[in-house]
Order: sequence, then structure tokens, then C-alpha cells
Amino acid sequence: MKSFKIRPIVILLCFISPMFMFFECEEEEEFTSDYPDADVYVSFLCKGDSVLLTDTTSVVVIRSQEELNNVYIGETEFRNINFERFSLILGARQTNQNLIGFDYKLYRYENNKYLYNIKPTYFGSIPTYKYCYAIIVRKMPLDIEVDLEVTPTYLNQLVKKRE
Repeated sequence: MKSFKIRPIVILLCFISPMFMFFECEEEEEFTSDYPDADVYVSFLCKGDSVLLTDTTSVVVIRSQEELNNVYIGETEFRNINFERFSLILGARQTNQNLIGFDYKLYRYENNKYLYNIKPTYFGSIPTYKYCYAIIVRKMPLDIEVDLEVTPTYLNQLVKKRE
């Protein structure tokens, strides 16, 4: 009868492979992006007086030129969108801070719900004004809802803390 020698590499693999299974089964992040940056075709910042939105705590998903005409009276930024292929996610904010930077992410967190996270960066106070922000994405179905989350950074407060 032959005896088999257990090689050290086999023993090592027996202990390591369950570890890989453990790490792969870790809980996924809460949000997954169904619209990665490649599908966000254009991001805009514009004057807020061109936008007829009064609610600055939400965004609207615009899927047609008629819907755009109901909320936007500006001349140039969004007039040439092909609404057969794209949707526009539009929102507005009112602030008395000088906007110097802007970042965004669009996350999917349920089958038909998305989170549009905007991250404005402000520095210094100025008279109150309104600005709008928008992204053009691949055409979104009618049952999609987009929630808004704003996480601002105030650089003037960071500078004061360092002093």
C-alpha cells in the first residue's frame, strides 16, 4: 500500500483558501453605481436665476424638452440635449458662500432609486445667490427616483481651525 505525503504547499492552501472566501463574502458597500462616470456625459454649474425650481432640497429628472421648458429659462446650457438618448438631472441651491469647487456622484441604492450626492466647496461669504447644478446621463426610465444629498465643505472654517 502506498502512502501519500502531504506536502506543505497543500496544507498552506487548505488554510488560505477559506480566508479568501471570508474576504469575498464581506458586506458590499451600501451604494453601487449603475451610472459610473463614463455614463455621466456632462456636468454643469450655472446661474440659478435661469432655473425655476423653488425646492432646493431635491432634484428633478428631465426626460423631454417640454419638461425642461417648465423648469429652465436660460438660453444656452441645456438647449441641445437629445432627450431620446439622454436625461438631465437638475437641481438648485441657495447660499451666501463663494462656490469654488464642485464634485458629484450618482449612486444606485434600490432597483429604481438613486442618490445624487453633490459636494460643493465654499470659501468666504458673499451676498446670497442661487446656482444650479446638473448632469446629463444616459436615458433614465420613468419610474426612476433620484434623491439628493448635499455634503458641503467650508474652507474658511478649516483655515480658522488651523490658526
